[in-house]
Amino acid sequence: MYLLKLYKHQKQNFILVILFLSFSLIINYKSGMIATPINLYGMFSGGYSINDTLSVNKIVIDGQPLNYSKYSYEKRDLMIGILDKYLLEKQNNSDIFETFKKLSLKVNSSINISSTTFNNQINKDVFMKWYGELLTRICKKNISQFEIYNQKYIWKENALVSVDSVVQIMSYVP
Repeated sequence: MYLLKLYKHQKQNFILVILFLSFSLIINYKSGMIATPINLYGMFSGGYSINDTLSVNKIVIDGQPLNYSKYSYEKRDLMIGILDKYLLEKQNNSDIFETFKKLSLKVNSSINISSTTFNNQINKDVFMKWYGELLTRICKKNISQFEIYNQKYIWKENALVSVDSVVQIMSYVP
């Protein structure tokens, strides 16, 4: 057994491991959820469910929809992934803040957690300027304007069917 061997050969490390395990158990017991980045069994123990509604962002550059198939996977990932993450950021930041606030109250932490700690200070204008520069580098052409639209789809009879009208969520003219 690992702990017995560790105790016989390295008593200091044994004490550190026991303290760490004890601390982890206490934190998890007090919080009622997995609070440590170790032993994330709950992360992999459930089934994966597919959401019935799919939200797709479309980029229109100078009045023409961007044809993603002309670009490598890495470039498509940059164009689509960064945009998706930015759009989800505000909700994620508030969720993280609320989770840490609850956790700090449950463990009686005296750490002052501020909502500004979890908010990215990049506003929409700064992001859109930077994103426009990214699109210019990837598309290798000057961009006079671009818009970002969102469309929702559902799977119906093995095909994607639009359920809402297209909604413009951002527009930028450098």
